[in-house]
Amino acid sequence: MSISAIWEPIGSVRFRPLWLTLGPLLTAILYYLGAEAAFAIGTLTQQFAPFWPPNVVLLCALLVAPRRHWPLYVAAAFPAHVLAEQGVAMPLPQLLAAFGCNVSITLLNAIALNRILRDPTGLRSLRNASLYILVAVIVNPAIVAFAAGFEPTLGDGDPQHYWQFWWRWYLSNALGNLTLMPVFVTWVWNGSPLPWRPPSRARLLEAFLLTLGLVISCSVAFGIPPTKAQADVFLALVYLPVPLVLAATVRFGGRGASGAILIVTAMVLFRAMHGGEPFAGGPPGHSALSVQLFLAVFAVPAMLLGALVEELQSANGRLSTVLDGISDGYCTIDRDGRIMAINAKGAAWCGHRDPGERRAGAGNCGRLRGYSAGCRPESRFGAGLLRPMVDRGNFMRIRRPAA
Repeated sequence: MSISAIWEPIGSVRFRPLWLTLGPLLTAILYYLGAEAAFAIGTLTQQFAPFWPPNVVLLCALLVAPRRHWPLYVAAAFPAHVLAEQGVAMPLPQLLAAFGCNVSITLLNAIALNRILRDPTGLRSLRNASLYILVAVIVNPAIVAFAAGFEPTLGDGDPQHYWQFWWRWYLSNALGNLTLMPVFVTWVWNGSPLPWRPPSRARLLEAFLLTLGLVISCSVAFGIPPTKAQADVFLALVYLPVPLVLAATVRFGGRGASGAILIVTAMVLFRAMHGGEPFAGGPPGHSALSVQLFLAVFAVPAMLLGALVEELQSANGRLSTVLDGISDGYCTIDRDGRIMAINAKGAAWCGHRDPGERRAGAGNCGRLRGYSAGCRPESRFGAGLLRPMVDRGNFMRIRRPAA
């Protein structure tokens, strides 16, 4: 099973005209819903939304669509933008300026990500993840924010507050690319539709327990108002989600990191929307900046760690493929004589017939003395060749002697 089935209408000549209509229409609907969600968050928190989802929606659409169809998606988003902004009585000049800034940041990010995601590894490498943060989170939003800072002055904004407007627009777009966009890139699209296979029950159970733990830890961490009397307790509890975010990242790579970041983001916003101020003891609406900085500090290390984990897993997979394809047996042992890794040929010579059994026991074969005793009689020569290398703690080759 593959998520690529979703995009089959794009490549089908029969359904292409239908997709050219449905794609922009779906983008417009999601753009409008994203804007309404941002306005609702801003209303309930008595402050601006910490990020702007419509730009993420449009960026996802541009990454999926061919470049020649980008004008269709931009044109479809304009009526949705007008409808959403008129709901908050935004003047026409300010409305047009806001849409121009939204399209500018989206196009810059789409062009940059098309080049980054051209690499088959996508965001599963530390280099590409670092480039994504540099371009889509730091550089592009900062550049467009210089123009977007003037947008509120076209309404009732005070020009003397230009740098406040600049900072607000920059953070809202940078945070969207940190908390929302990685979910799409790591789960659905990475230059092409990502393959998906049903996970095992153990993996599903692990993911469920991590999700449940994150929800509970975030509820505890952000549910206590940070009053002066509870300041010490609050500073300790606010770190409760950190171990679980790290666990999700290490166990599930980039997908685990993006999913954990999304859960923490949702829990912080849920708390803020229901009258609580997770990071300030003052009146409602004074912690938006603290929320943005907190989520950014959470997201950047988790995203980089997830990329590093997947890069190491990919390198280990390539090495395993090479070692399993050679005619000799290879293994890695530590200074205590424990077999840390062994290829298929070496495991078969030492009596392991099932590759699953070999992988399960590769790191727990015990010391070589015990391993030699457990080998079959016809394959004890392999353990005998390993024993002289125990004190050296080395990566070595086992070659079957000639008959």
